[in-house]
Amino acid sequence: MASTQTVGSQVKSAMRKLRVTSRTALAIRLVELGLAGERPRPPVGDE
Repeated sequence: MASTQTVGSQVKSAMRKLRVTSRTALAIRLVELGLAGERPRPPVGDE
């Protein structure tokens, strides 16, 4: 498990690299880049 400090450092690093100024903007940018969002659901049964 990662420490709170490690997670904070990683978030700040990602924000700097993607040139955003808030965690909300970071989340939006990650979705735009296809790096975050809904994962495809596995098929259920034999459909």
